[in-house]
Amino acid sequence: MASKLSMAIVCCALVAACGPSKPAQPPKTPKTPPTKALKPKPAGKRAAAPSAVGGSCRAKQPFAQGNCQAGLRCLPFPGGYCFTFCAPDGKCPSGGRCAPSPKAGEWCWAACKRDAECRAKLGYRCHPDWKVCSLPKFLVPKLRQCTAEAPPRRTFAKAVAQQLTRSKEAGFYQHEPAVALGKDGSLTIAYINAAERLGGKNALGLARIGPDGKTVANAAHAASFGRENHFDPWLAASRDGTLHLVWLGFDGGRAPEKNMQIGYARSSDNGATFKLVGAAHDAAADCTKNRVGCMDKPMIISGVYKKNRRKRALYAFYYSAVTDGLRVTRSLDGGKSWSRSVAAGAGAYGSALVDRRGIVHVVYADARRAKVRIDRLGDANTGVFYVRSDDGGATFSKPQLASAPSDPVPFFFSNPQVVVARDGKTIHVVYPTGLGDGRWDIALTTSRDGGKTFPAKLRVKVNDDASCANHRVPQAVVDRRGRIHIAWYEDRDGKGNVAYARCRDGSRGRAVRCGKSERINDAPFAAYSLVRHSPRWIGEYFGLVLDEKRRRIHAVWTQPVLDRGVASARIFHAMAPLR
Repeated sequence: MASKLSMAIVCCALVAACGPSKPAQPPKTPKTPPTKALKPKPAGKRAAAPSAVGGSCRAKQPFAQGNCQAGLRCLPFPGGYCFTFCAPDGKCPSGGRCAPSPKAGEWCWAACKRDAECRAKLGYRCHPDWKVCSLPKFLVPKLRQCTAEAPPRRTFAKAVAQQLTRSKEAGFYQHEPAVALGKDGSLTIAYINAAERLGGKNALGLARIGPDGKTVANAAHAASFGRENHFDPWLAASRDGTLHLVWLGFDGGRAPEKNMQIGYARSSDNGATFKLVGAAHDAAADCTKNRVGCMDKPMIISGVYKKNRRKRALYAFYYSAVTDGLRVTRSLDGGKSWSRSVAAGAGAYGSALVDRRGIVHVVYADARRAKVRIDRLGDANTGVFYVRSDDGGATFSKPQLASAPSDPVPFFFSNPQVVVARDGKTIHVVYPTGLGDGRWDIALTTSRDGGKTFPAKLRVKVNDDASCANHRVPQAVVDRRGRIHIAWYEDRDGKGNVAYARCRDGSRGRAVRCGKSERINDAPFAAYSLVRHSPRWIGEYFGLVLDEKRRRIHAVWTQPVLDRGVASARIFHAMAPLR
Protein backbone atom coordinates (compact mmCIF):
# COMPACT_ATOMS: atom_id res chain seq x y z
CA MET A 1 0.00 0.00 0.00
CA ALA A 2 2.86 2.34 -0.71
CA SER A 3 1.62 5.79 -1.69
CA LYS A 4 3.79 6.85 -4.65
CA LEU A 5 2.20 9.97 -6.12
CA SER A 6 1.43 9.28 -9.78
CA MET A 7 -1.59 9.97 -11.87
CA ALA A 8 -2.96 6.45 -12.04
CA ILE A 9 -2.85 5.90 -8.27
CA VAL A 10 -4.00 9.31 -7.09
CA CYS A 11 -7.38 7.70 -6.46
CA CYS A 12 -5.79 5.78 -3.59
CA ALA A 13 -6.18 8.92 -1.54
CA LEU A 14 -9.90 8.19 -1.60
CA VAL A 15 -9.84 4.57 -0.50
CA ALA A 16 -8.37 2.11 1.97
CA ALA A 17 -6.49 -1.07 1.16
CA CYS A 18 -5.54 -0.07 -2.38
CA GLY A 19 -2.87 -2.73 -2.69
CA PRO A 20 0.92 -2.64 -2.96
CA SER A 21 2.26 -0.41 -5.69
CA LYS A 22 5.62 -1.96 -6.58
CA PRO A 23 4.64 -4.84 -8.87
CA ALA A 24 2.28 -2.81 -11.03
CA GLN A 25 3.31 0.69 -12.01
CA PRO A 26 0.82 2.91 -13.84
CA PRO A 27 1.12 3.98 -17.46
CA LYS A 28 2.68 7.33 -18.30
CA THR A 29 0.21 10.18 -18.26
CA PRO A 30 0.55 13.93 -18.53
CA LYS A 31 1.76 15.62 -15.39
CA THR A 32 -0.87 17.12 -13.16
CA PRO A 33 -0.57 20.86 -12.72
CA PRO A 34 -0.41 21.93 -9.08
CA THR A 35 -3.76 22.59 -7.48
CA LYS A 36 -4.40 26.33 -7.44
CA ALA A 37 -6.68 28.39 -5.32
CA LEU A 38 -9.60 29.92 -7.16
CA LYS A 39 -8.92 33.52 -8.11
CA PRO A 40 -11.70 35.99 -7.37
CA LYS A 41 -13.40 37.31 -10.49
CA PRO A 42 -12.96 41.03 -11.24
CA ALA A 43 -15.89 43.13 -10.14
CA GLY A 44 -18.53 43.58 -12.76
CA LYS A 45 -17.79 40.33 -14.59
CA ARG A 46 -20.14 37.34 -14.42
CA ALA A 47 -18.58 34.28 -12.79
CA ALA A 48 -18.26 31.19 -14.99
CA ALA A 49 -20.92 28.56 -14.52
CA PRO A 50 -19.85 25.62 -12.28
CA SER A 51 -18.40 22.68 -14.19
CA ALA A 52 -20.51 19.55 -14.73
CA VAL A 53 -19.28 15.94 -14.64
CA GLY A 54 -16.06 15.68 -16.64
CA GLY A 55 -15.50 19.42 -16.79
CA SER A 56 -12.21 21.13 -15.99
CA CYS A 57 -11.86 22.48 -12.47
CA ARG A 58 -9.65 24.06 -9.85
CA ALA A 59 -9.87 23.73 -6.08
CA LYS A 60 -7.99 24.91 -3.04
CA GLN A 61 -7.39 21.31 -2.04
CA PRO A 62 -7.51 18.02 -4.01
CA PHE A 63 -10.96 16.44 -4.01
CA ALA A 64 -12.67 19.60 -2.77
CA GLN A 65 -15.68 20.96 -4.68
CA GLY A 66 -13.80 23.89 -6.18
CA ASN A 67 -15.69 25.28 -9.16
CA CYS A 68 -17.54 22.00 -9.81
CA GLN A 69 -21.31 21.79 -9.54
CA ALA A 70 -22.83 20.98 -6.17
CA GLY A 71 -22.29 17.35 -5.23
CA LEU A 72 -19.16 16.98 -7.37
CA ARG A 73 -15.47 17.05 -6.43
CA CYS A 74 -12.44 18.28 -8.32
CA LEU A 75 -10.21 15.32 -9.11
CA PRO A 76 -6.51 16.29 -9.48
CA PHE A 77 -6.21 14.88 -12.99
CA PRO A 78 -4.76 16.93 -15.87
CA GLY A 79 -6.67 20.20 -15.97
CA GLY A 80 -8.90 18.98 -13.14
CA TYR A 81 -11.88 16.67 -13.59
CA CYS A 82 -15.25 17.10 -11.90
CA PHE A 83 -16.50 13.73 -10.68
CA THR A 84 -18.53 11.89 -8.06
CA PHE A 85 -19.03 8.29 -7.08
CA CYS A 86 -21.91 6.41 -8.69
CA ALA A 87 -25.02 5.86 -6.62
CA PRO A 88 -25.46 2.24 -5.40
CA ASP A 89 -27.85 1.63 -8.29
CA GLY A 90 -25.31 2.98 -10.81
CA LYS A 91 -27.03 6.31 -11.46
CA CYS A 92 -25.08 9.53 -12.13
CA PRO A 93 -25.87 13.25 -12.41
CA SER A 94 -27.01 14.52 -15.78
CA GLY A 95 -24.29 14.15 -18.41
CA GLY A 96 -22.46 11.51 -16.38
CA ARG A 97 -22.12 7.79 -16.94
CA CYS A 98 -21.06 5.18 -14.39
CA ALA A 99 -17.90 3.14 -15.10
CA PRO A 100 -15.85 0.81 -12.84
CA SER A 101 -12.22 1.16 -11.84
CA PRO A 102 -9.85 -1.48 -10.45
CA LYS A 103 -8.65 0.80 -7.64
CA ALA A 104 -11.48 2.96 -6.34
CA GLY A 105 -14.93 1.63 -7.10
CA GLU A 106 -17.37 3.08 -9.62
CA TRP A 107 -17.19 6.71 -10.69
CA CYS A 108 -19.36 9.05 -12.73
CA TRP A 109 -17.51 10.20 -15.86
CA ALA A 110 -18.41 12.41 -18.80
CA ALA A 111 -20.25 10.37 -21.44
CA CYS A 112 -18.76 10.29 -24.94
CA LYS A 113 -18.87 8.51 -28.29
CA ARG A 114 -15.41 9.35 -29.63
CA ASP A 115 -12.07 10.77 -28.51
CA ALA A 116 -12.81 14.18 -30.02
CA GLU A 117 -15.42 14.75 -27.29
CA CYS A 118 -12.77 14.39 -24.57
CA ARG A 119 -9.87 16.68 -23.69
CA ALA A 120 -7.44 14.75 -25.84
CA LYS A 121 -4.58 17.26 -25.50
CA LEU A 122 -4.53 16.51 -21.77
CA GLY A 123 -4.48 12.76 -22.28
CA TYR A 124 -8.20 11.86 -22.01
CA ARG A 125 -9.70 9.28 -24.32
CA CYS A 126 -13.18 7.90 -24.89
CA HIS A 127 -13.05 4.45 -23.33
CA PRO A 128 -14.02 1.90 -26.01
CA ASP A 129 -16.11 -0.24 -23.64
CA TRP A 130 -17.76 2.26 -21.30
CA LYS A 131 -17.94 5.32 -23.60
CA VAL A 132 -16.70 7.78 -20.99
CA CYS A 133 -13.83 10.27 -21.01
CA SER A 134 -11.03 8.91 -18.83
CA LEU A 135 -7.29 8.44 -18.73
CA PRO A 136 -5.98 5.37 -20.57
CA LYS A 137 -5.79 2.14 -18.52
CA PHE A 138 -7.66 3.75 -15.64
CA LEU A 139 -10.87 1.70 -15.94
CA VAL A 140 -11.46 -2.03 -16.02
CA PRO A 141 -12.56 -3.57 -19.34
CA LYS A 142 -16.10 -4.71 -19.95
CA LEU A 143 -15.87 -8.49 -19.87
CA ARG A 144 -16.55 -10.31 -23.13
CA GLN A 145 -19.89 -12.10 -23.41
CA CYS A 146 -19.18 -15.75 -24.18
CA THR A 147 -21.64 -18.38 -25.35
CA ALA A 148 -20.80 -21.41 -23.19
CA GLU A 149 -23.31 -22.85 -20.73
CA ALA A 150 -22.66 -22.73 -17.01
CA PRO A 151 -20.98 -25.89 -15.67
CA PRO A 152 -23.42 -28.50 -14.29
CA ARG A 153 -23.73 -29.18 -10.57
CA ARG A 154 -22.36 -32.62 -9.70
CA THR A 155 -20.45 -32.88 -6.44
CA PHE A 156 -22.55 -30.03 -5.01
CA ALA A 157 -25.76 -31.12 -6.78
CA LYS A 158 -27.64 -31.69 -3.53
CA ALA A 159 -26.00 -28.87 -1.60
CA VAL A 160 -28.10 -25.86 -0.67
CA ALA A 161 -26.08 -22.64 -0.78
CA GLN A 162 -26.49 -20.85 2.53
CA GLN A 163 -26.43 -17.06 2.45
CA LEU A 164 -24.62 -16.14 5.66
CA THR A 165 -24.78 -12.33 5.48
CA ARG A 166 -27.56 -9.89 4.62
CA SER A 167 -28.31 -6.17 4.47
CA LYS A 168 -28.78 -5.99 8.25
CA GLU A 169 -25.02 -6.57 8.62
CA ALA A 170 -22.88 -3.92 10.26
CA GLY A 171 -21.22 -3.42 6.88
CA PHE A 172 -22.74 -2.31 3.60
CA TYR A 173 -21.43 -5.37 1.74
CA GLN A 174 -19.23 -8.36 2.64
CA HIS A 175 -16.42 -10.11 0.80
CA GLU A 176 -13.10 -11.99 0.97
CA PRO A 177 -13.99 -14.77 3.42
CA ALA A 178 -11.19 -16.64 5.20
CA VAL A 179 -12.03 -20.12 6.48
CA ALA A 180 -10.64 -22.57 9.07
CA LEU A 181 -11.81 -25.99 10.20
CA GLY A 182 -12.26 -26.54 13.94
CA LYS A 183 -11.25 -29.74 15.69
CA ASP A 184 -14.94 -30.56 16.25
CA GLY A 185 -15.74 -30.22 12.53
CA SER A 186 -17.16 -26.71 12.75
CA LEU A 187 -16.22 -24.06 10.23
CA THR A 188 -15.15 -20.54 11.24
CA ILE A 189 -15.43 -17.74 8.68
CA ALA A 190 -13.91 -14.25 8.91
CA TYR A 191 -14.64 -11.65 6.23
CA ILE A 192 -14.50 -7.95 5.40
CA ASN A 193 -17.54 -5.98 6.47
CA ALA A 194 -17.12 -3.06 4.08
CA ALA A 195 -18.38 0.40 5.00
CA GLU A 196 -21.06 2.10 2.89
CA ARG A 197 -18.72 4.92 1.97
CA LEU A 198 -15.16 4.41 0.76
CA GLY A 199 -12.86 5.18 3.65
CA GLY A 200 -15.50 4.62 6.32
CA LYS A 201 -14.75 2.68 9.49
CA ASN A 202 -15.34 -1.06 9.38
CA ALA A 203 -15.14 -4.17 11.55
CA LEU A 204 -14.41 -7.77 10.64
CA GLY A 205 -17.35 -10.08 10.22
CA LEU A 206 -17.36 -13.49 11.91
CA ALA A 207 -19.65 -16.46 11.36
CA ARG A 208 -19.54 -20.14 12.32
CA ILE A 209 -21.02 -23.26 10.72
CA GLY A 210 -21.74 -25.92 13.36
CA PRO A 211 -20.23 -29.43 13.42
CA ASP A 212 -23.24 -30.73 11.51
CA GLY A 213 -22.10 -28.60 8.57
CA LYS A 214 -25.45 -26.86 8.36
CA THR A 215 -26.34 -24.95 11.53
CA VAL A 216 -25.22 -21.33 11.37
CA ALA A 217 -23.98 -20.02 14.71
CA ASN A 218 -22.55 -16.64 15.63
CA ALA A 219 -23.75 -15.33 12.26
CA ALA A 220 -23.20 -11.72 11.28
CA HIS A 221 -21.05 -11.04 14.35
CA ALA A 222 -18.84 -7.96 13.99
CA ALA A 223 -15.49 -7.76 15.73
CA SER A 224 -13.22 -4.75 16.23
CA PHE A 225 -9.66 -5.11 17.48
CA GLY A 226 -8.13 -1.79 18.45
CA ARG A 227 -8.20 -0.01 15.09
CA GLU A 228 -10.83 1.91 13.11
CA ASN A 229 -10.51 -0.33 10.05
CA HIS A 230 -10.04 -4.07 9.51
CA PHE A 231 -9.20 -5.65 6.15
CA ASP A 232 -7.88 -8.87 4.59
CA PRO A 233 -8.54 -11.50 7.29
CA TRP A 234 -6.70 -14.83 7.11
CA LEU A 235 -7.31 -17.93 9.28
CA ALA A 236 -5.24 -20.98 10.19
CA ALA A 237 -5.88 -23.97 12.46
CA SER A 238 -3.28 -25.71 14.61
CA ARG A 239 -3.30 -29.45 15.24
CA ASP A 240 -4.52 -28.86 18.82
CA GLY A 241 -7.63 -27.09 17.49
CA THR A 242 -6.54 -23.52 18.19
CA LEU A 243 -7.62 -21.07 15.49
CA HIS A 244 -5.35 -18.18 14.53
CA LEU A 245 -6.61 -14.98 12.88
CA VAL A 246 -4.62 -12.15 11.31
CA TRP A 247 -5.84 -9.03 9.51
CA LEU A 248 -4.69 -5.62 8.34
CA GLY A 249 -5.68 -2.99 10.92
CA PHE A 250 -5.28 0.77 10.55
CA ASP A 251 -6.75 4.17 11.41
CA GLY A 252 -7.73 6.99 9.12
CA GLY A 253 -9.86 5.13 6.60
CA ARG A 254 -8.04 6.46 3.54
CA ALA A 255 -4.60 5.97 2.07
CA PRO A 256 -2.02 6.60 3.30
CA GLU A 257 -3.29 4.61 6.31
CA LYS A 258 -2.12 5.39 9.83
CA ASN A 259 -1.18 3.25 12.84
CA MET A 260 -1.03 0.12 10.73
CA GLN A 261 -0.67 -3.33 12.20
CA ILE A 262 -0.94 -6.99 11.30
CA GLY A 263 -3.36 -7.79 14.08
CA TYR A 264 -3.39 -11.26 15.65
CA ALA A 265 -6.17 -12.96 17.64
CA ARG A 266 -6.66 -16.53 18.83
CA SER A 267 -9.60 -18.83 19.55
CA SER A 268 -9.47 -21.92 21.77
CA ASP A 269 -13.22 -22.72 21.49
CA ASN A 270 -13.48 -23.65 17.79
CA GLY A 271 -14.10 -20.08 16.69
CA ALA A 272 -16.93 -19.20 19.08
CA THR A 273 -14.82 -16.34 20.49
CA PHE A 274 -11.54 -14.69 19.54
CA LYS A 275 -9.18 -12.95 21.94
CA LEU A 276 -6.88 -10.18 20.75
CA VAL A 277 -3.28 -11.13 21.51
CA GLY A 278 -1.38 -8.33 19.77
CA ALA A 279 0.45 -7.65 16.51
CA ALA A 280 2.34 -10.17 14.39
CA HIS A 281 4.46 -7.78 12.31
CA ASP A 282 7.97 -6.47 12.87
CA ALA A 283 7.36 -2.78 13.52
CA ALA A 284 11.03 -1.85 13.70
CA ALA A 285 11.81 -3.19 10.23
CA ASP A 286 8.54 -3.00 8.31
CA CYS A 287 6.27 -0.32 9.79
CA THR A 288 7.73 2.16 12.25
CA LYS A 289 5.33 4.02 14.52
CA ASN A 290 4.99 7.16 12.39
CA ARG A 291 5.10 5.41 9.01
CA VAL A 292 1.88 5.52 6.95
CA GLY A 293 0.65 3.13 4.26
CA CYS A 294 3.37 0.62 5.12
CA MET A 295 1.78 -2.89 4.98
CA ASP A 296 -0.75 -5.03 3.16
CA LYS A 297 -2.07 -8.57 2.48
CA PRO A 298 -1.41 -10.60 5.65
CA MET A 299 -1.41 -14.43 5.70
CA ILE A 300 -0.93 -16.90 8.56
CA ILE A 301 -0.05 -20.61 8.43
CA SER A 302 0.59 -23.26 11.07
CA GLY A 303 2.64 -26.44 11.00
CA VAL A 304 5.60 -28.49 12.19
CA TYR A 305 8.74 -26.52 13.05
CA LYS A 306 11.54 -27.80 10.84
CA LYS A 307 14.30 -27.41 13.47
CA ASN A 308 12.34 -29.19 16.21
CA ARG A 309 9.53 -31.43 14.99
CA ARG A 310 8.00 -31.58 18.46
CA LYS A 311 7.21 -27.89 18.22
CA ARG A 312 4.50 -26.19 16.20
CA ALA A 313 5.29 -22.95 14.40
CA LEU A 314 3.14 -20.05 13.25
CA TYR A 315 4.25 -17.96 10.28
CA ALA A 316 2.76 -14.53 9.55
CA PHE A 317 3.36 -13.16 6.05
CA TYR A 318 2.64 -9.63 4.80
CA TYR A 319 3.73 -7.14 2.18
CA SER A 320 5.92 -4.29 3.48
CA ALA A 321 6.20 -1.03 1.55
CA VAL A 322 9.29 -0.16 3.60
CA THR A 323 11.29 -3.09 2.23
CA ASP A 324 9.12 -3.39 -0.90
CA GLY A 325 8.50 -7.11 -0.61
CA LEU A 326 6.94 -10.07 1.17
CA ARG A 327 8.07 -10.44 4.81
CA VAL A 328 7.51 -13.20 7.36
CA THR A 329 7.67 -13.42 11.15
CA ARG A 330 7.61 -16.64 13.21
CA SER A 331 6.10 -17.60 16.57
CA LEU A 332 7.02 -20.75 18.52
CA ASP A 333 4.85 -20.00 21.56
CA GLY A 334 1.38 -19.99 20.03
CA GLY A 335 1.40 -16.34 18.98
CA LYS A 336 2.49 -14.78 22.27
CA SER A 337 5.67 -13.42 20.71
CA TRP A 338 6.98 -13.04 17.17
CA SER A 339 10.47 -13.03 15.66
CA ARG A 340 12.06 -10.29 13.64
CA SER A 341 10.91 -10.42 10.02
CA VAL A 342 12.90 -11.84 7.12
CA ALA A 343 12.45 -11.42 3.37
CA ALA A 344 10.45 -14.18 1.70
CA GLY A 345 10.06 -12.72 -1.80
CA ALA A 346 9.17 -9.65 -3.80
CA GLY A 347 5.41 -10.04 -4.23
CA ALA A 348 2.20 -9.61 -2.28
CA TYR A 349 -0.75 -11.67 -3.61
CA GLY A 350 -0.18 -15.37 -3.07
CA SER A 351 -0.43 -18.30 -0.66
CA ALA A 352 1.76 -20.30 1.70
CA LEU A 353 1.75 -23.62 3.55
CA VAL A 354 3.86 -25.81 5.82
CA ASP A 355 4.23 -29.42 4.70
CA ARG A 356 4.38 -32.38 7.08
CA ARG A 357 8.20 -32.16 7.21
CA GLY A 358 8.12 -28.53 8.30
CA ILE A 359 9.20 -27.02 4.97
CA VAL A 360 7.53 -23.68 4.21
CA HIS A 361 6.31 -23.23 0.61
CA VAL A 362 5.26 -19.84 -0.82
CA VAL A 363 4.03 -18.60 -4.21
CA TYR A 364 3.26 -15.03 -5.26
CA ALA A 365 2.64 -12.86 -8.32
CA ASP A 366 5.26 -10.29 -9.25
CA ALA A 367 6.87 -8.52 -12.20
CA ARG A 368 9.50 -10.61 -13.97
CA ARG A 369 11.69 -7.58 -14.63
CA ALA A 370 12.14 -4.59 -12.36
CA LYS A 371 11.15 -1.05 -13.36
CA VAL A 372 8.84 -2.17 -16.15
CA ARG A 373 5.36 -0.70 -16.40
CA ILE A 374 2.75 -3.45 -16.37
CA ASP A 375 -0.99 -3.84 -16.72
CA ARG A 376 -2.29 -5.03 -13.35
CA LEU A 377 -5.13 -6.83 -15.06
CA GLY A 378 -2.82 -9.11 -17.06
CA ASP A 379 0.65 -8.64 -18.45
CA ALA A 380 3.34 -10.76 -20.12
CA ASN A 381 5.90 -9.28 -17.73
CA THR A 382 4.05 -10.58 -14.65
CA GLY A 383 4.76 -14.11 -13.47
CA VAL A 384 4.14 -16.46 -10.55
CA PHE A 385 7.18 -17.23 -8.41
CA TYR A 386 7.91 -20.04 -5.94
CA VAL A 387 10.19 -19.89 -2.88
CA ARG A 388 10.72 -22.26 0.04
CA SER A 389 12.36 -22.33 3.46
CA ASP A 390 14.11 -25.47 4.70
CA ASP A 391 15.26 -23.93 7.98
CA GLY A 392 12.03 -22.95 9.73
CA GLY A 393 11.54 -19.57 8.07
CA ALA A 394 15.04 -18.23 8.78
CA THR A 395 15.93 -17.96 5.09
CA PHE A 396 14.15 -18.50 1.77
CA SER A 397 15.38 -19.86 -1.55
CA LYS A 398 16.00 -17.84 -4.67
CA PRO A 399 12.68 -17.19 -6.49
CA GLN A 400 11.88 -19.70 -9.22
CA LEU A 401 9.45 -18.82 -12.02
CA ALA A 402 6.59 -21.30 -11.65
CA SER A 403 4.24 -20.01 -14.34
CA ALA A 404 4.99 -20.92 -17.94
CA PRO A 405 7.37 -18.44 -19.64
CA SER A 406 4.71 -17.68 -22.26
CA ASP A 407 1.92 -17.08 -19.73
CA PRO A 408 0.82 -13.49 -19.01
CA VAL A 409 -0.47 -13.20 -15.44
CA PRO A 410 -2.84 -10.66 -13.81
CA PHE A 411 -1.70 -9.04 -10.57
CA PHE A 412 -5.18 -8.17 -9.27
CA PHE A 413 -7.43 -11.22 -8.76
CA SER A 414 -4.44 -13.55 -9.13
CA ASN A 415 -3.88 -15.07 -5.67
CA PRO A 416 -1.81 -18.03 -6.94
CA GLN A 417 -2.03 -21.25 -4.91
CA VAL A 418 0.58 -23.83 -3.86
CA VAL A 419 -0.16 -27.42 -2.78
CA VAL A 420 2.36 -30.17 -1.97
CA ALA A 421 1.94 -33.93 -2.46
CA ARG A 422 2.78 -36.35 0.34
CA ASP A 423 6.16 -37.19 -1.20
CA GLY A 424 7.26 -33.61 -0.53
CA LYS A 425 8.90 -33.31 -3.95
CA THR A 426 5.80 -32.90 -6.09
CA ILE A 427 4.63 -29.29 -5.92
CA HIS A 428 1.61 -27.97 -7.81
CA VAL A 429 0.98 -24.26 -8.44
CA VAL A 430 -2.39 -22.93 -9.64
CA TYR A 431 -2.83 -19.44 -11.09
CA PRO A 432 -4.90 -17.38 -13.57
CA THR A 433 -3.33 -16.47 -16.90
CA GLY A 434 -4.42 -13.86 -19.43
CA LEU A 435 -4.05 -10.28 -20.62
CA GLY A 436 -5.72 -7.03 -19.59
CA ASP A 437 -8.91 -7.68 -21.54
CA GLY A 438 -10.04 -10.09 -18.81
CA ARG A 439 -9.98 -13.27 -20.88
CA TRP A 440 -8.22 -15.47 -18.33
CA ASP A 441 -7.89 -19.22 -17.85
CA ILE A 442 -6.89 -21.21 -14.76
CA ALA A 443 -3.53 -22.97 -15.20
CA LEU A 444 -1.85 -25.68 -13.11
CA THR A 445 1.87 -26.34 -13.30
CA THR A 446 3.93 -29.00 -11.52
CA SER A 447 7.45 -29.44 -10.19
CA ARG A 448 8.83 -32.96 -9.65
CA ASP A 449 12.08 -31.83 -8.03
CA GLY A 450 10.93 -29.87 -4.99
CA GLY A 451 10.43 -26.58 -6.77
CA LYS A 452 13.74 -26.34 -8.62
CA THR A 453 12.03 -26.44 -12.01
CA PHE A 454 8.47 -26.19 -13.34
CA PRO A 455 8.67 -27.65 -16.88
CA ALA A 456 6.32 -26.02 -19.38
CA LYS A 457 5.28 -29.48 -20.61
CA LEU A 458 3.67 -30.14 -17.20
CA ARG A 459 1.47 -27.04 -17.42
CA VAL A 460 -2.25 -27.80 -17.99
CA LYS A 461 -5.44 -25.79 -18.33
CA VAL A 462 -7.91 -26.47 -15.51
CA ASN A 463 -11.19 -24.97 -16.79
CA ASP A 464 -12.73 -27.00 -19.62
CA ASP A 465 -14.31 -24.19 -21.68
CA ALA A 466 -12.81 -22.18 -24.53
CA SER A 467 -10.40 -19.34 -23.73
CA CYS A 468 -13.05 -16.65 -23.96
CA ALA A 469 -14.38 -16.02 -20.46
CA ASN A 470 -12.92 -14.68 -17.24
CA HIS A 471 -11.67 -17.24 -14.69
CA ARG A 472 -9.98 -15.89 -11.56
CA VAL A 473 -9.02 -16.15 -7.88
CA PRO A 474 -8.32 -19.90 -7.75
CA GLN A 475 -8.35 -21.85 -4.49
CA ALA A 476 -6.59 -25.22 -4.25
CA VAL A 477 -6.20 -28.01 -1.68
CA VAL A 478 -4.84 -31.56 -1.96
CA ASP A 479 -6.29 -34.62 -0.22
CA ARG A 480 -4.54 -37.68 1.18
CA ARG A 481 -4.99 -39.55 -2.09
CA GLY A 482 -3.08 -36.83 -3.94
CA ARG A 483 -6.10 -35.42 -5.75
CA ILE A 484 -6.04 -31.66 -6.23
CA HIS A 485 -9.33 -29.85 -5.60
CA ILE A 486 -9.59 -26.46 -7.31
CA ALA A 487 -12.32 -23.81 -7.22
CA TRP A 488 -12.48 -20.44 -8.97
CA TYR A 489 -14.82 -17.62 -10.02
CA GLU A 490 -15.87 -17.43 -13.69
CA ASP A 491 -18.44 -16.05 -16.17
CA ARG A 492 -18.38 -18.46 -19.12
CA ASP A 493 -22.17 -18.15 -19.50
CA GLY A 494 -22.16 -14.36 -19.15
CA LYS A 495 -23.13 -14.67 -15.48
CA GLY A 496 -21.00 -15.16 -12.39
CA ASN A 497 -20.50 -18.63 -10.94
CA VAL A 498 -18.18 -20.57 -8.64
CA ALA A 499 -16.61 -23.47 -10.56
CA TYR A 500 -14.87 -26.57 -9.23
CA ALA A 501 -12.74 -29.39 -10.64
CA ARG A 502 -10.77 -32.38 -9.33
CA CYS A 503 -7.38 -33.12 -10.82
CA ARG A 504 -5.31 -36.31 -10.59
CA ASP A 505 -1.54 -36.36 -10.71
CA GLY A 506 -0.09 -38.06 -13.76
CA SER A 507 1.88 -41.28 -13.51
CA ARG A 508 5.55 -41.62 -14.51
CA GLY A 509 6.08 -37.88 -14.47
CA ARG A 510 3.26 -37.04 -16.83
CA ALA A 511 1.15 -33.89 -16.49
CA VAL A 512 -1.81 -33.66 -14.14
CA ARG A 513 -5.22 -34.52 -15.63
CA CYS A 514 -8.22 -32.40 -14.58
CA GLY A 515 -11.82 -33.53 -14.69
CA LYS A 516 -14.82 -31.70 -16.09
CA SER A 517 -15.68 -28.33 -14.58
CA GLU A 518 -18.59 -28.33 -12.13
CA ARG A 519 -20.58 -25.60 -10.43
CA ILE A 520 -20.80 -24.98 -6.67
CA ASN A 521 -23.37 -22.18 -6.43
CA ASP A 522 -27.04 -22.93 -7.05
CA ALA A 523 -27.98 -19.49 -8.47
CA PRO A 524 -26.01 -17.12 -10.75
CA PHE A 525 -24.40 -13.92 -9.48
CA ALA A 526 -26.37 -10.70 -9.74
CA ALA A 527 -23.23 -8.96 -11.05
CA TYR A 528 -19.78 -9.98 -12.25
CA SER A 529 -16.99 -7.56 -13.21
CA LEU A 530 -13.39 -6.69 -12.44
CA VAL A 531 -14.34 -3.72 -10.25
CA ARG A 532 -12.75 -3.37 -6.81
CA HIS A 533 -13.92 -1.29 -3.82
CA SER A 534 -17.55 -1.47 -4.86
CA PRO A 535 -20.63 -3.28 -3.47
CA ARG A 536 -20.18 -5.62 -6.45
CA TRP A 537 -16.57 -6.47 -5.56
CA ILE A 538 -16.22 -10.24 -5.08
CA GLY A 539 -12.76 -9.89 -3.59
CA GLU A 540 -9.32 -11.40 -4.11
CA TYR A 541 -9.85 -14.79 -2.44
CA PHE A 542 -12.37 -17.16 -0.85
CA GLY A 543 -12.34 -20.52 0.95
CA LEU A 544 -12.16 -24.21 -0.02
CA VAL A 545 -11.67 -26.63 2.91
CA LEU A 546 -11.44 -30.42 3.09
CA ASP A 547 -12.65 -32.29 6.19
CA GLU A 548 -11.25 -35.72 5.43
CA LYS A 549 -12.17 -37.13 8.84
CA ARG A 550 -15.86 -36.54 8.11
CA ARG A 551 -15.51 -36.91 4.32
CA ARG A 552 -16.74 -33.39 3.55
CA ILE A 553 -15.72 -30.51 1.34
CA HIS A 554 -16.71 -26.94 2.23
CA ALA A 555 -16.80 -23.93 -0.06
CA VAL A 556 -17.27 -20.36 1.21
CA TRP A 557 -17.43 -17.58 -1.36
CA THR A 558 -18.58 -14.04 -2.15
CA GLN A 559 -21.62 -13.63 -4.39
CA PRO A 560 -23.43 -10.41 -5.37
CA VAL A 561 -27.20 -10.68 -4.89
CA LEU A 562 -30.01 -8.23 -5.55
CA ASP A 563 -30.65 -6.54 -2.22
CA ARG A 564 -33.35 -3.85 -2.35
CA GLY A 565 -32.72 -3.53 -6.06
CA VAL A 566 -28.93 -3.13 -5.75
CA ALA A 567 -26.38 -5.85 -6.53
CA SER A 568 -24.45 -6.26 -3.27
CA ALA A 569 -21.77 -8.79 -2.29
CA ARG A 570 -22.73 -11.35 0.39
CA ILE A 571 -21.05 -14.43 1.88
CA PHE A 572 -22.29 -17.93 0.96
CA HIS A 573 -21.48 -21.49 2.14
CA ALA A 574 -22.10 -24.94 0.67
CA MET A 575 -21.01 -28.40 1.81
CA ALA A 576 -20.80 -31.63 -0.19
CA PRO A 577 -19.58 -35.21 0.34
CA LEU A 578 -15.88 -35.67 -0.35
CA ARG A 579 -15.74 -38.27 -3.11
